[in-house]
Amino acid sequence: MQKPTMVALAGFLGAFAAGAQGVPPPAVHDSAGVRIVEHRTIKNAPVAFTIAVAPQIDLGGLKDDPITELSSKNPFANATRLSDGRYVASDYSSIKVFDAKGKYIRTIGRAGDGPGEFHQLREVCVATGDTLIAIGYGDRRISVFDSAGRHVRSFTAPGYATEKPCFADGSTLAHANPRVNPETSMPAERAATLDRIEDLAHVRSDGSGAGTIGWSHTQVFAGAQTINNSIASGRSVYVGDGRTAEIRIYSIDGKLTQIIRWGDPLTPITDEDAQRTVEPMRGGGRGSMPPRPHLAFVPAYAHLLADEAGRVWVQDYFLSSEPRGWTVFSSDGSLAGRVFLPRLAGANLTGIFELVSVHRDYVVLKWYDTENGAMHLSLHSLQVAR
Repeated sequence: MQKPTMVALAGFLGAFAAGAQGVPPPAVHDSAGVRIVEHRTIKNAPVAFTIAVAPQIDLGGLKDDPITELSSKNPFANATRLSDGRYVASDYSSIKVFDAKGKYIRTIGRAGDGPGEFHQLREVCVATGDTLIAIGYGDRRISVFDSAGRHVRSFTAPGYATEKPCFADGSTLAHANPRVNPETSMPAERAATLDRIEDLAHVRSDGSGAGTIGWSHTQVFAGAQTINNSIASGRSVYVGDGRTAEIRIYSIDGKLTQIIRWGDPLTPITDEDAQRTVEPMRGGGRGSMPPRPHLAFVPAYAHLLADEAGRVWVQDYFLSSEPRGWTVFSSDGSLAGRVFLPRLAGANLTGIFELVSVHRDYVVLKWYDTENGAMHLSLHSLQVAR
């Protein structure tokens, strides 16, 4: 096969936009033991971090042996580093393991319905002791592998796993007990799938239940993108609400510990805006379908992530292909600042690198080679901006 041609990352990753200084400090107060941090605005925050141009490691691209490649069919592809320096990446129906220099070592799992097999992987997490937690897409089965890649057990969770579902101890977070949002304005049959309230179930790594950790309101924007999400990270749960610009943070034992809010007004959205944003993602072109029902405003953020340092990352909602910025909050809810991802001209639909996960000192970017379409997962150092 053709040898991979490395995209000149310097040309794409070199430009970061700095915001204005002087963002007003937040108001911080306590309510029944819950720390509430309220920001008047998060606009014009200074750039706090940059991403190193050269990757620490690149796990993708075309190879001589196809088994060592990563499938471009899996939209949920991600990678992470193990404690001994190896890397694991989620492929379409297996887990690929690489050494500290990015050389392919082995494949864990395969396509199928049996123990340790998958139809399509949605998430692979690394827990204590380099235990691997693998979660399939479209089902509730969770598989556990030890650090040597041996299948330990599989079980069925009480509901579908959340977007980023793994705690550090190997337990997971799943949606449970869905019901129609009592304040919905949608007809009941639509609200049952598009506007609902769900409990967040804490599932131990042996499949047993450990109670609930808060709740989540799931509302779909223009039929394609949710404006709320719930994620687990470390020993905390982060629940965002794009309607109210609020993030609730729970401890793993279910206690609400902190709320972060910001007061920037939401941007109105037109039928044309909604169709231009959503239809290309669904495989249609602009104007290919009648506008779907949508919210009257652009949600306060697009995606929510958290890293091992307890920092909370929220992505700007986007209505065009401009580089997507992220706002980062420190673990105490204060505003750390901004980081911008670059535009990648000529690549996939959005034309940019996609930030798929964040860590204490590195991030993982997913991108496609402009010459051959091969998918890459590259790990880049996260640095404090100067």
